[in-house]
Amino acid sequence: MVVKFEDKAAYRLAKVLLESGSTTASVLASRLAMTSTAVRKHLDWLESEGIVASFDQPPFGPLMKTKGPGRPARAFAVTEQGRQLLTQLDENLLESAIDFIYRENGESGVRKFAQERVTSMLGTIKAKFNEEILNEVQLAEGLNEFGYMASVVSGPSGNDAQLCQHNCPIAGIAKRYPVFCDVELQEFQKILQKRTTRLSALSSGSSLCTTHIHHNKQGERNDVKS
Repeated sequence: MVVKFEDKAAYRLAKVLLESGSTTASVLASRLAMTSTAVRKHLDWLESEGIVASFDQPPFGPLMKTKGPGRPARAFAVTEQGRQLLTQLDENLLESAIDFIYRENGESGVRKFAQERVTSMLGTIKAKFNEEILNEVQLAEGLNEFGYMASVVSGPSGNDAQLCQHNCPIAGIAKRYPVFCDVELQEFQKILQKRTTRLSALSSGSSLCTTHIHHNKQGERNDVKS
């Protein structure tokens, strides 16, 4: 799917709609400080490109109330095609910024950027649970809010666990800059306070990222450094 957003307002509207989940043209107009006519024009174009779909009722969330006679309000939501396109555009923009950091500051600059990105994300997850140390189920739940499609399964021994990430919003970037995967693994280890081993990665061509989480046996020390 190749779409060029020649109008920045249409791109901004699609991004707001993606964040909102599902809403009406009037709500979008209010949020973006645009006229309803302009919003509907952009929505018509987005719908014609398959980026947005319209519904008599929202595909999820509360139903809309009927306001009497006249043209009924319609709900709009970003399609799966649109979600993939917007994610790709965001990744392209981020990749350009990282390329600039690499040219100006080398690998150490990229590592610092990756560190700040992961630390910020995990800080949000810790705040969600009001905990400094999380278990793998909490980590997976928090990662899902950032688009990682994570789940936890038992390890082969039945004692350890494996964190499976079926999506990575920056897989393309991590392929070029493996430091993003390295930093992520180190920070997972800190927040879990358990030794972690990366078994597979989307950035290396695998179908998912798998992190083995070693559970200590009773009486063993945990040598993870925070």
